[in-house]
Amino acid sequence: MKKLSIISLLLIVCLCLEVFMAGKVKYVEVSSLETELGKLENKKIIVGVVADEGSLLAKYAAANEFGAEIKPKSGKYLAIPLQPEFKGKSPKDFPEGMFDFVPGKDWKTARLVMGNVTCFLLVQKVVIPERAFIRTALDKSETQEKAYNMARAALERILGGGGRAEDLCNAIGQSIVSSIKINISSNIAPSNSLLTRRIKNEDKTLIDSGDLLKSIGYEVEG
Repeated sequence: MKKLSIISLLLIVCLCLEVFMAGKVKYVEVSSLETELGKLENKKIIVGVVADEGSLLAKYAAANEFGAEIKPKSGKYLAIPLQPEFKGKSPKDFPEGMFDFVPGKDWKTARLVMGNVTCFLLVQKVVIPERAFIRTALDKSETQEKAYNMARAALERILGGGGRAEDLCNAIGQSIVSSIKINISSNIAPSNSLLTRRIKNEDKTLIDSGDLLKSIGYEVEG
């Protein structure tokens, strides 16, 4: 999970306070206002991929966020399914002898075929380039401005006596989640390899099953 630190949260709150204290704010009981603002002191908003640690989705997200070189844990090759019916499966999931092994000229690659159809491509490693969908989203000025405006509106409700600290945190979390999802859908460079394009039948990066997009979420701690 990507963490938005309490420092970032308090900075947004302080900026909002400067704006509203400079203007006219209707009277609210001070003790109630202090209670709600005091709740923000220990709040953390954690934004990122909601997935079990060690799950395939978590590994996929980390590999794309930071880049990765994947090699087989055992054996010589990684098996990449080339046909839709084999997606998400391994040659080990099928009866022995079902596929014919066809080595490449230099043995760095090979194929598992069934008749005239190549079912799996065998490679010695897969290089996934860095496509930082979380960090680049957080660095964008429009992401920060949108989160600021959401926080500002939520803080206005608190100062008016009709809002809660939790509402402000939720507003920021929802805003940043939305920005990350937009970033994922923006076709982040570099483009897919020829092999990936063939497998996915499209050139859009990070979008395949939609699981990564659906996994983006947030939680409020403290």
